[in-house]
Amino acid sequence: MALGAAHFHPRPALVDAATGGSAPWAHLEFPLSHLFLTPLAGWADLITCNNLRQHIALLMFFLFLYGPWRFFVLGHGRREWFAAREVFKSFFIYFALVALFLSGVIFFPRTPARLVLDDPSLVAVDFHSHSSISWDGLKSFTPEKNASWHEAAGFDASFITDHNIWDQSKDPRPSKSHLSLRGEELSLFQSHIVLLGPRSAVDPALYGGGVDGVRRLLGEAKRQGWVTIMSLPEYWKYPWGEALAEMPSWGLSGFEIVNATPKGLEFPESERGRVLELCRRFNVFAAGATDIHGYGRAACVWNLMRLPGWRAASADERRRMLLDALSRGGYGAVRVVRRNRPAEASGWAIWLDAPRALWAMFCAFTGVQKIITFVWLWLWPLLGLIII
Repeated sequence: MALGAAHFHPRPALVDAATGGSAPWAHLEFPLSHLFLTPLAGWADLITCNNLRQHIALLMFFLFLYGPWRFFVLGHGRREWFAAREVFKSFFIYFALVALFLSGVIFFPRTPARLVLDDPSLVAVDFHSHSSISWDGLKSFTPEKNASWHEAAGFDASFITDHNIWDQSKDPRPSKSHLSLRGEELSLFQSHIVLLGPRSAVDPALYGGGVDGVRRLLGEAKRQGWVTIMSLPEYWKYPWGEALAEMPSWGLSGFEIVNATPKGLEFPESERGRVLELCRRFNVFAAGATDIHGYGRAACVWNLMRLPGWRAASADERRRMLLDALSRGGYGAVRVVRRNRPAEASGWAIWLDAPRALWAMFCAFTGVQKIITFVWLWLWPLLGLIII
């Protein structure tokens, strides 16, 4: 019923993160494996784009669904409905399936939906990602796999910005369709700063000393022509206050307004609006970041840049074009596109987040996805009866 009703309430799968409006210049393309498993793959993508509170709400939603699931599978009026053995058996099977599904969402290297751009002069870039070289990166998520994932998700270029480290010895080979570059994420006083442009490591220990260290790093980056981006959630979680407005004058190039990690996705819309106003006022760019560490293989955000001649240029020329555009472009250099997921509800309504998100997912489905989902909705009860 919900799937049929969603047909009359269509919504775009992607939106402009700055305005909340649609992004008609871009759309998602789904591989066959994703289409075949549309209900599971679509919800897996949705879960990957959850923040921490939404993850907790999802677990509660699964707990709430246990009763209806058991009633539907076992059937009304059967004698064993209240038998302790049958209750334990169905409880174990149900939560084993839930655990298997959530583990797959986090660890299984599924093929992601791919961003497709309708304008050949537009380029999709990720400024902030990690690999197995980072202390918190999934050990199987090598730089080569990082580059492969970005290419599969529709990125034309991406930066591997491992924490306070720079190891080019394991970087992937240059590709004609995707450019993988090195950067670094520096941990400084109450901040993480993504640094793009240097040809070798920058030692964060050189920029200790509190706020003054951050100021010196940004000043040095500006003199060297490096690009600096304040990462989420640090600049929001820590009490920077009015100092945020001073950072562009210190040399900051841009602020992240979307970060696709669970903590970063808690960034509220009110704060995003305030930071966007800073970007406009001081002519620095707003950016999105997958901040992928190898866990959860769905892309939730892309950065779009207009770089004519990109596809015919060499790898070195593309690197120069990209960094020059970020250094000179200011507020108009980057456009952030993200998945169209409902904003987190406030107060007790957070417990309704999962059904709200499912409804939004149905509304964003293509016709083919709706047909496949309809078929699976009829198959699942049969599979449940076979398992039981």
